Amino acid sequence: MSTYPDFDCLEREPRLQVVYFDRPADVFLCDAVILPGSKNTIEDMLALERSGMADALRAYHKAGGVLVGICGGYQMLGRRIVDLQGAESRVQEAQGLGLLPMTTEMASNKLTCQAVARLRLPNPLSSDDLFPLYGYEIHMGRSRFAADAPARALLEVVRRNGLEVPEHESADGAWTDDGRVWGTYLHGIFDNDAFRNRFVAFLAARKGLATGGAGSEFFRFSQWKGEQYDLLADFVRRHCDVDRIYRIMGLK
Repeated sequence: MSTYPDFDCLEREPRLQVVYFDRPADVFLCDAVILPGSKNTIEDMLALERSGMADALRAYHKAGGVLVGICGGYQMLGRRIVDLQGAESRVQEAQGLGLLPMTTEMASNKLTCQAVARLRLPNPLSSDDLFPLYGYEIHMGRSRFAADAPARALLEVVRRNGLEVPEHESADGAWTDDGRVWGTYLHGIFDNDAFRNRFVAFLAARKGLATGGAGSEFFRFSQWKGEQYDLLADFVRRHCDVDRIYRIMGLK
């Protein structure tokens, strides 16, 4: 698991209980399973196969479960992962979970950027809203839809590192018609309060619960995070000679 901060907001979300597990049987206790990012996607995919987790995830999906993939986890949801250049692994190819109609090919150049995106319509989490989503990309793979499947991108990336993205390079992620499987390269997507509220509402509706929505009464991770930085700043000022640090840095 390469990007723990992707799930800080979910751990703080009062409407959710987040658990980390490695036993295949635990899959069936969850309302949704999220596959996180990985530094070595093919090797981790093979590890899922050896442990029985991959078969459990396929069975979970067949039974009606919800599966989400972030970055490397998104790549694992596809049909095939190829690494002919040995960018991440000595293993050149592995079969994915086969839940999204795409193939990922690893490249030697890594994409690292701040990104701004919006949901494409239609999509599984919103019917009419196009709100900006903020996050970042850090991956070596490029995922392409299979020729026998329609391209159903989840997001449209509109800016990378502040620069507008050409339309032919803007598609990101994928989803299934029923919304039960989707993935994206956008790290930090759940930090966006409106998007996270949509996701919670989607899960709540499947359980017949009234919680969820996008109202201001719900937990705001961005506000909570800002408060933590303020607490940290106060702590540093109490215990460090900040004026001296400024002088060393050449700042007034």
